[in-house]
Formats: sequence, C-alpha cells, structure tokens
Amino acid sequence: MRLSIMKTALPVLLGLAVFACSKGEENVKGEKDARPVARITFMTGEVQVKEGEAQAVAEKGQILKSGAEITTGPNSSAELFFKDMGIVRIGADSRVSVDSVASNEVNLGIKTGNAGMFLKKVRAEDEFSVHTPTSVAAVRGTAFLVTVDSDDKSRIALFDGAIEVSDRDGKSIVMDQKGEVTVQSGKGIDGSDVRPLSDDALARMKDMAVFEKNRILEYNTFLEELEGSEWMSELQVESSVEERMENLDNQADRPADRVVKAQRAEENVIRRDTEGDPLKIPAKKDFK
Repeated sequence: MRLSIMKTALPVLLGLAVFACSKGEENVKGEKDARPVARITFMTGEVQVKEGEAQAVAEKGQILKSGAEITTGPNSSAELFFKDMGIVRIGADSRVSVDSVASNEVNLGIKTGNAGMFLKKVRAEDEFSVHTPTSVAAVRGTAFLVTVDSDDKSRIALFDGAIEVSDRDGKSIVMDQKGEVTVQSGKGIDGSDVRPLSDDALARMKDMAVFEKNRILEYNTFLEELEGSEWMSELQVESSVEERMENLDNQADRPADRVVKAQRAEENVIRRDTEGDPLKIPAKKDFK
C-alpha cells in the first residue's frame, strides 16, 4: 500500500536553528557540518545498530548513516531525530532501517515491530517516507503510528493530519480524521475499513510520546510545539521522561492510594467496634 499526505490539521511548525553550529547545541564528534542528519537522541534497554556487516551497541548521540539498521530488544526503545523533519520513536522488538537520509529526503524501513512518527509540516520539496513489507508511506506534517504485524499485514493509526492510504493493487482511501486502518495483502481497502483508534494504538502512541529534553535547540523547540498540540493533550502524556519516572517512583503514595488506605483503616476500626458489641443493631432490623 501507499500513503501520501493531503492537507493537514497540524499547525505550521517553523524551521529552526542550525543543528550543530548554533550556540548551546550538542556537539557530536565527527559531525563537521550542519547538513540534515539522523541522530539517536534517546534510548532505553537493548538497542543495537548495524552498519554494513558491523553490528554494535547503540550510543546516545550516535549519528546514523544511510543504510544503518536499528534493532530494539524486549522492553526497549530508541528515539531518532531528523533535522528539519521531526522525531521517530521505535518501539520494543522492532527493526527499522534508515534507508537514506539527505538534505531534503528521509526514507525509513520498518521491517518488524512499530514506530511512532512525530513530524513537522515540512517544505513542499522535502520528503519523508516510511516503507513496510507491504506499504510505502509518504507524509508531510503529521503524527501517526505504523505497526508491522507480519509480512502480509500492517496497521496505520493516524493521530493528526491527513494521509492517503493505498494497497498493493492501487486502491486508496483518504484519512483526514483520527482513525486506524489495517491493510492486508490480497484484501482491498475502502473507506469502511477505517475504524476508531484502538486501545492498543492509543497506549502505544502515549508511551512513545514521552520525550527527554536535551541540549539540541531545534529538538526542544519542536517538543514545545508538540506538547501544545490538541491531540497530545488528549493523550494526557507526561511532559518528559523525568516526569514519568517521578510518577512511577511516587506511584505507591498516590492520593487515590492514600484514600484507599484510609478507608481500609476506618473499616478496621468499625469492624472492631461492632465485633465488641454485635447485638446493638439487630441483623434484620426494619427501619421503616
């Protein structure tokens, strides 16, 4: 199938500062110019990068060349930042390749697993495409999730913007509202195939839409734009990795937990009092 972007609902996100030459931005060894590049900005768990025949553990800040392949293990994730384009979050147990990255073009391949795309409204001459075993997604200014279930089945969940989805036979539908569609080999698609966003897609996207602030000016400015978007607010996403970790640390002492503990303590007191004098209130007393 093929997806191409139509008019989107995303607010225009302005092109921002130069990637590696601006004051206050992160300097990366070996990065000598400000041409658009792919960079690993964050990762958790087991993440490996294969370039050519060499495969090694990924490093935060690592620059990815065309042809690089990223693999994540169980309970792992990786975040890629593409200058002037946006952010891609790779989920657990996934394999994604950076097929090409140039001044105005990015081509990704999702071979297994899933990835969330958080993209700017790029210029007309720019192109950002995502390939799966059964599809090509050409997008501009949108937020969506791609999941590869098998070589014959892919799912696309649109959260913001508008896209045109085409199957292998060239049949296409336009999605200009939030929704989800499954495209399978040998099965045509039509407008009736679009359904509301599933709980699975919502949960995956919410998990992916948690970013870590860093020293890259353009990256942080883009995050501020994302956090102010309506669809992100609806997901009720924590604003940062630090906030999520803090919430997890405090989970045992949440207000709701304190209320439950207080209720249980009060019940224990009542139980002890009534057990001491159980005949004060007859069991079948009629209060009419």
